[in-house]
Amino acid sequence: MEKGAFNYEVSVANTSILGHAGKIFALEEGSFPYQLSKDLETIGYHDYGGKLTTAMTAHPKVCGETGELLMFGYSSLPPYLVYHRISADGELLQSEEITVGGPTMMHDFTVTRNHSIFLDLPAVFDMEEAMSGGMPIKWSDDYPSRFGVMPRAGKDSDVKWFDVNPCYVFHTLNSYEDGDEVVINGCRLREIWRNSSDIAVSSDPDPEDAPMMWEWRLNMETGTVSERQIDDRGSEFPQIPDSLVGLKHRYGYCLSTGDGGITSEDEGGATIKYDLANGGTSEKHNYPAGHFPGEPSFVPAEGAVNEDDGYLMTYVYAGDTNTSYLSILDASNISADPLAEVHIPQRVPTGFHGTWISDT
Repeated sequence: MEKGAFNYEVSVANTSILGHAGKIFALEEGSFPYQLSKDLETIGYHDYGGKLTTAMTAHPKVCGETGELLMFGYSSLPPYLVYHRISADGELLQSEEITVGGPTMMHDFTVTRNHSIFLDLPAVFDMEEAMSGGMPIKWSDDYPSRFGVMPRAGKDSDVKWFDVNPCYVFHTLNSYEDGDEVVINGCRLREIWRNSSDIAVSSDPDPEDAPMMWEWRLNMETGTVSERQIDDRGSEFPQIPDSLVGLKHRYGYCLSTGDGGITSEDEGGATIKYDLANGGTSEKHNYPAGHFPGEPSFVPAEGAVNEDDGYLMTYVYAGDTNTSYLSILDASNISADPLAEVHIPQRVPTGFHGTWISDT
């Protein structure tokens, strides 16, 4: 793609936040990252000294061991996917075009200690539909679902592709290497946006349409894939400690529905904790009726020894007062009462993702 085909300098920067190499970025997958000051003042777009010529995903990954930043940009025009690798001190080291079957919406990807993994799934750009006023992205039964595994410093020709059952994944939890296998956990949908009307929120949703925690095992030696559903409850916005990105994890934390599901008028939301070392058993924190949490952020405790030594922080909307509060849970015992609630005298608008950035 010729530079200038899209204006990546303009951004709503409304999707996610990243701290890397001493800088803070607001992210939105159709543009360059936007740098913020520590006081959250806008500094401006950041293109890594002119080296970045594509949009940047809102879900880059910072390796828990090396501090390396792995990311990609996707486009409705060729090249449809470009992978980028950035050093721990913020230098763009590599940009690599990755061959995919067409223009797809790749919202997230995942990494291991040695690999970057692309999710090439059947949510494809449909310009004809968009020009007629419909959704620019639609489900395609003709587009295969597959995951591509590439060495983190590899090339397009190094990608090993694995066919998986048709699905869509907005958000991965994490992935890691287990012998010959690459293990991926994420929130799987059976499909999205088959029709333009599917973007609307249904008053009678089908529970089977909800995203659910899933596991894929890709065998790098045999080329085979095994898949397993971990939970039949809806869960999204999965999180782990930042220090474990790309490394083996035991626990995962998600936004979920309360025990009555999303159709109950008296229902509130919930935060769920999966123990993936024990088959995906879970612990849950239910919020009061009419109180709905957002994505949890994990904050490690000082002197933490165990993986879940820390805190889960999330904004909660209180429908009964039309205000919001910050809920702080003990990550090792999330079903207990909150450790603290910071009440805010007004509503915090619903958003997507947050992060904890230490000032030390």
